Amino acid sequence: MNKCSVYRLGVVEYSKAYQIQHELVKKKLNESLQDVLLLLEHPPTITLGKSGKIENIVVEKTVLEKHNIALHFVDRGGDVTYHGPGQLVGYPIIDIEEENLTFHDYIHNLEQTIIDTLSVFGLKAYRKENYRGVWTDSGKIASIGIRIVKKITMHGFALNVNPNLNHFNFIIPCGLSNEHMTSIFEMTQNHIPLDSIMNVYEENFSKIFKYELDYGTLLA
Repeated sequence: MNKCSVYRLGVVEYSKAYQIQHELVKKKLNESLQDVLLLLEHPPTITLGKSGKIENIVVEKTVLEKHNIALHFVDRGGDVTYHGPGQLVGYPIIDIEEENLTFHDYIHNLEQTIIDTLSVFGLKAYRKENYRGVWTDSGKIASIGIRIVKKITMHGFALNVNPNLNHFNFIIPCGLSNEHMTSIFEMTQNHIPLDSIMNVYEENFSKIFKYELDYGTLLA
């Protein structure tokens, strides 16, 4: 069983997390570095993927500034999404060739880790054909956008635990009009600590990707 290092980074500014990912991808390409899972939160941030449309941000930049929401144009797939406190963000840095995964296998597995995690908390979640992410009958609860750099993954998923859902009104999430974004809190009315979500998520990540997990502190 291959090993994967897990790092819980707390709240990390988006550009800093992006830098960390790039450094880890570079190390994996040039050195013998085991796979990595980064788990974190971002301050309020809107990101627009390389296939995204700027018109899917439906408010002026001044509105974003008023709400202290940063805007980043990024190199992942997908359209526009929101990140903020109360959202579990996961960035796996994985060699998919070494794990014998195709691009679609990887996406499928990532979605399954979220579906299985939500199931533990009594929430039924599922995929939608031809779309990436995870849905419930109350709306979309997790978004996925990734990039593959010479067989190494970066970017990942965002699971809504208890973020400010009003901030999603500033965008057309993932370019899907009339898409309601929901969260674990909205569906359960239960304040589940993010650490508890991470504990369950790590178990499912380990099971589905067949990893033995290592824990540590990521060097700056």
